[in-house]
Amino acid sequence: MPNAEKTHVMAELVGPYEFWTFETGADYGLPPQHLNAETAIAALAELPPGADPRTGDIVGDLAGSDNIGEIHVPTVWEPGCSGKENAFWPLVVRVKAGKAGGATSPLARLGHAMKPLAGGIAGHRKKAQPAADTLGFRLNSVMPGETINGGFSAEAITQAYAKSPKSAVKPAAIVAVIDDGLPFAHRDFRGADGSTRVAFCWLQSAVTPKGQTPTVLYGREYLKGEIDELIRDYGHDEDQLYRAAGAGDKGPARGATIRHLGSHGSNVMDLAGGARVGDALDAVALIGVQLPSPITLDTAGFGKDSYILAALHYIFERADRLAEKHLGKGEKLPLIVNFSYGFTGGPHNGQDRLERAMRALIRAREATGAPAHLVIPSGNSFAGALGGEISESLIAARGGAKGTFDIPWRVQPTDRTPNYLEIWLPDGATPQGVSVALRTPSGKSFSLAVEASGDQNTPFSMPGSVDKRAIGQFSVENYRLESGKGRWRFMVVLAPTDPQNSTLASAEAGLWQVKLGGLGPVLKHGVITCRIQRDNDPFGYYHGARQSYFDDRHDQAYDETGKHSATENPGNTFVRRFDGLNGLATHDAVVVVGGYVASSTAPATYSSAGPLTARPGSPGTVRLAAPSDDSPVLGGIRAAGTRSGITFRLNGTSAAAPQVTRALALAYAGKPGATAKPPTPGSVAALIAPHLVAVGGPKDPGAAVNPATRKARLGEWLLAGA
Repeated sequence: MPNAEKTHVMAELVGPYEFWTFETGADYGLPPQHLNAETAIAALAELPPGADPRTGDIVGDLAGSDNIGEIHVPTVWEPGCSGKENAFWPLVVRVKAGKAGGATSPLARLGHAMKPLAGGIAGHRKKAQPAADTLGFRLNSVMPGETINGGFSAEAITQAYAKSPKSAVKPAAIVAVIDDGLPFAHRDFRGADGSTRVAFCWLQSAVTPKGQTPTVLYGREYLKGEIDELIRDYGHDEDQLYRAAGAGDKGPARGATIRHLGSHGSNVMDLAGGARVGDALDAVALIGVQLPSPITLDTAGFGKDSYILAALHYIFERADRLAEKHLGKGEKLPLIVNFSYGFTGGPHNGQDRLERAMRALIRAREATGAPAHLVIPSGNSFAGALGGEISESLIAARGGAKGTFDIPWRVQPTDRTPNYLEIWLPDGATPQGVSVALRTPSGKSFSLAVEASGDQNTPFSMPGSVDKRAIGQFSVENYRLESGKGRWRFMVVLAPTDPQNSTLASAEAGLWQVKLGGLGPVLKHGVITCRIQRDNDPFGYYHGARQSYFDDRHDQAYDETGKHSATENPGNTFVRRFDGLNGLATHDAVVVVGGYVASSTAPATYSSAGPLTARPGSPGTVRLAAPSDDSPVLGGIRAAGTRSGITFRLNGTSAAAPQVTRALALAYAGKPGATAKPPTPGSVAALIAPHLVAVGGPKDPGAAVNPATRKARLGEWLLAGA
């Protein structure tokens, strides 16, 4: 491989995405993710039962070493960390300048500094069975130091919450929203008495004022009483209110979409829990978590895990406090969490690290007897040509050489962000004997060495380039699964074709070919699945992202009427439209919501689906669908903007999911205390049955249109609009 530097560092702490973000492609980040002498990094840890990073059980005397500064644990929900299974912990690791051990790159220096940490995990791995191989830390993203609250104590919330007033109406259910740009003072989230129904709101990248006792490890938390005070003081001027709240006007929170007239989070939160005439939402309390703007900005999913896991722990812990305050010690309330985010990469078998962490928390809460629902959209990539499959039959149908295939990857011009391609080998296969080469749009070809040992992250530059600057990275990883086994993944990263910083090297725009050889033994185990990671500008942000895609000449992207195809491609086609579900929605503890067009009940063009052959309702499939467009010409669903009185339309399955969240909340509010046991697989449909129409049933107006694919796209039920 020309112009390449092979690197094997920090296998315990970083994967391909992290290696690109912190090392090879650090300069391309928005903002750049530079590791300096003293860095705070969000991290996720999977630890064995009984292990507790707050006691030094994992790290021993690491905090006193020459290298590591401190390891902090944000608010955690104790039952989620104290069971008989491995527990997932959100952490913040602060690294001091220390001995470099001969390491030269920032990431290698960090690896040397954290060697004792990896060693501590290795010790637990030897003792822990089963699933010992999944134990470990995974570094996420650099945190602004000023958002971390020194002197944080998890007990501070007890005293602060004792001063916060109760709701005028005793809550019957709790809706929690994890999103961006949350308008926590909006009038749609107030009760009939004019006070807010928002019991807690955590702004993860805001700064807690000096002199104020922090109730969260990082960012700033607002309780009901504080929000009511803000409304009293500034309610006539919500711009000033959010400035006074530090919700996004300066510092690390600058750029938060609460500063816009509409945000993804405002629409979603309103659809999930905003007041409507005749709705019994006064009995529904709200909890909000606003993710940091840079985390939202990166749609590839990198760097979010720790923040999202921390958000869920926070929601579960605060939900228990709220229930005890209003109902008495030990009492629980039904909790519905709406998380309208996602990405297209990942293993798609319920084994993504964050998926397993979310599942563990949901199951732990159900075990306490408290109803819990996690509602997530199915995704918006059905027509995006972001998924493909390589099989023996495809190679034969194409007439290609046995055991070889060229992946056609179209990379857009004027793209300001990196592009990621994941190639997942089937279960049981290894990369032994597989060859990988790249052909650039200008026709230059070069090979990429495949090391079957795994944990390989190899930068590469353009053949013949004078300065040898890296314009990409090739990674080989044995992705750890809960079973203790691994699944092999190749990943190719390409630099932006038009970087924000024009002095940086850029990748060529056009058709790249990833040329695979030696696939015969691999394909005996099944198909190779290829996924392009999501890369577009999220609502309310612009940073110049342009989505790459598979440019397969056999792809029948449009039907005979000129509309986007609603069915699967024929067998001689690499591009697959099904089995492209949101990468966070493939486990069995989630309610997956697809989108449909209200005027026709046809699946929305973009609404993603699970495998076409999967049993409806099984993990990794769409459970039910809600409107995400009013009609083919009136896209999106209208809901609140960030200021009271403003509305706008948001399309995508992000707008469908919160309507299911709302229906569940209203069902619990209408029957307080009716659900004493954890939800069963069928209980979601049972709870909101009056508002559902069976897909394919006699009342389904679209039952005769593509019946073979309709359930895979829409699930088993259609929900009427909120």
